[in-house]
Amino acid sequence: MARIIVVGGRGFYGARVVERLRSLGHDVVVASRSGHGSERVDLCDSATFGRLDGVDVVVNCSDSVG
Repeated sequence: MARIIVVGGRGFYGARVVERLRSLGHDVVVASRSGHGSERVDLCDSATFGRLDGVDVVVNCSDSVG
């Protein structure tokens, strides 16, 4: 299956997306702006984009509008 990173994966919608993807057998990485309990990916900070290397799919469930 695919290696997927879910940005905003700790939020209301993101947590449900993570749960569903994992139930389908995907390797899911949870990412958040703060990185607490997950990988740190901040859509307003390009220095954190390196964490997206090596994943097949990026799902954006964040509430970032910047």
